[in-house]
Amino acid sequence: MNRDKSIMAIHIDDDSLNIVHLRQTANALQVQDWTAVPLEQGIIVDGIIVDVQTIAQEIRTFIKAAKLKTNKTVISLPCSSVRLKPAELEGKTDEDLKKQVEDQIAKYVLFARQEVVFDYYTSKKATASNKQAVLQAVTTRKASDACLEVLKRNKLNLLRIAPAVPAISALIYDKQTNSSEPVSLLLTMDAALSNLSIFNDGVLKFSQNLNFGVRDISQQENNIAKLTDQMQSVLEFARTMAGPQKLVLRTAANYKNKQTETIASQIE
Repeated sequence: MNRDKSIMAIHIDDDSLNIVHLRQTANALQVQDWTAVPLEQGIIVDGIIVDVQTIAQEIRTFIKAAKLKTNKTVISLPCSSVRLKPAELEGKTDEDLKKQVEDQIAKYVLFARQEVVFDYYTSKKATASNKQAVLQAVTTRKASDACLEVLKRNKLNLLRIAPAVPAISALIYDKQTNSSEPVSLLLTMDAALSNLSIFNDGVLKFSQNLNFGVRDISQQENNIAKLTDQMQSVLEFARTMAGPQKLVLRTAANYKNKQTETIASQIE
């Protein structure tokens, strides 16, 4: 994004809508306005926007309240419509890497051979400098087309659809943190899903969806143990980056209430 330009970032999830207005200044990307709107059951079903009109109206309300002049938009899909596939690839150039990812996605069958769209995120692994850890995020064309319809109703100029979630995690991290620890983790939670991200000196390095949310944890106490079990592989990766330094875990929820705050303190 060019200097002094602004953009709107939208993340749609099963039970919430997150909208961020960003402005690029000479020094950094800054958050100008931000909102998280809880969504009633049935608006999003299985990661697909069913009630397009409601989502479009919420976005329109944000644009009016924030007095946005930009129509440039990036959008991130519901986590439940996205499948994450980690891999290690040896791409010598960005083009080599992209070609390998495209070849893998062409063989992807978890969506029963529906037409798919994809995104991917890379980070260097300290234990294998010649390889890159690649997180591939895949979703159906049906899920992305529903998002396109929402933007069309607001006459927004789509720059990119991102099935992955790193950008949203980075925004939450920046909003919560005054100073960067060498290596830290951010656990974000909504009703149905969680996401665990690794940051190194404030830069996002890795992100992984977890299939436990606030709803699951609140139903049974031992579900916290099940969530921490799912976190283990990401924690092990973070420890290889941190070495002898202490890992710091932060938690965030799409909306705050007593229940989410209690769960977050238990996990920490």
